[in-house]
Amino acid sequence: NKTRHPERYLQQFRHISRLLTRHRIMHRANVIFNHPGETRRTLEETFSFMDQELEESPSYLIWAPHGYMHFPGCAVDDQREWYQSEFGAEFNSGDWWKDEADQYEASMQVVPSRDLSGDGVRLWVSMMNERLERMRTALAPEARAFAARNYFREWLDDTRRQNA
Repeated sequence: NKTRHPERYLQQFRHISRLLTRHRIMHRANVIFNHPGETRRTLEETFSFMDQELEESPSYLIWAPHGYMHFPGCAVDDQREWYQSEFGAEFNSGDWWKDEADQYEASMQVVPSRDLSGDGVRLWVSMMNERLERMRTALAPEARAFAARNYFREWLDDTRRQNA
């Protein structure tokens, strides 16, 4: 629900990102995966857009992927039943914020859709891993050094934690 006109939104993102890159200004795109309602088709659309942007090199655009985190009182929480009936989304950790468990992990225990249940929940991780080298090599040297210090280490830590 970021926009009613996704194509225009993405065109504007592309335009601004390329202007920032032309002026050597580092910027990042926060991409949230496994949002309730996401499907294989929407994943493919997202990665297709990313692939087009990765063709632009050298780039100052740093991709910052993350899994969806469910919080009480958010719009999705208010519409939980709709996401469940419309997409088959599952909110597996209940009221995690009341538990003593690892709340970071618990907040991400969401199945976005029937289409991405089971092993599909981690599909975005493997699709992202397929692009890590291209993400690294597309970056301008100073952007690559910055990302390595700040984001790739964070991504690696998250990946290790999820695979543990």
